[in-house]
Amino acid sequence: MGENMHYYTIEGHNLAEDTIKKSRFIINCYHVENQYEVEKYLKNIYKEHYKATHNTFAYILGEEKNIQKYSDDGEPSGTAGKPILEAINQRELSNVLVVVTRYFGGIKLGGGGLIRAYNGSACLGLKSASFIRMQYSALIEISFEYTYLGKIKAFLDKEYKLKDTIIYDDKVHVKIFIPAEESENLIRNLVELTNDNIHVSIISEEYIKLSYKE
Repeated sequence: MGENMHYYTIEGHNLAEDTIKKSRFIINCYHVENQYEVEKYLKNIYKEHYKATHNTFAYILGEEKNIQKYSDDGEPSGTAGKPILEAINQRELSNVLVVVTRYFGGIKLGGGGLIRAYNGSACLGLKSASFIRMQYSALIEISFEYTYLGKIKAFLDKEYKLKDTIIYDDKVHVKIFIPAEESENLIRNLVELTNDNIHVSIISEEYIKLSYKE
């Protein structure tokens, strides 16, 4: 894994529309996880808007944004796909596909006008999308005697706001997601809190979705 412990993306699918000098711009923004999903959504767009003048797009994949591609789909080079890509990068997003479909309205926009139209359309679509933060997290399992329940629960409630699961058995078993970079510190604090009378293990590490508002 790279150095990125979190990244921002959008949730699901968002649709927006704008009219610029009689041209109709339809903006579809998608959360995508891989190239297959990108191609699937593009295929659907081409099928739905096969009569469109242009179906331009851009997308970024990977928590480190290592895949960035775009298409002008017949518009002058650099006037459509690249401005859409810049709109995604302006918001520091990844795993996002933005498709801007244009139905020509009879008035030419010129190079600068096209750049503004496509960038503005992409920004419009992303502005109304739901943003989420993907946090690289560790799933921690903690087992301890009931004697320490009050202390540990108070500590976890204070330090970590992610939803946890508690099972009351012969011992207390707690599962909690925390930012992966904090796992060593958590283990050290729990050991000190219980005088080493605790079992802590890291079950898995993965990206999990957190709500995010600008």
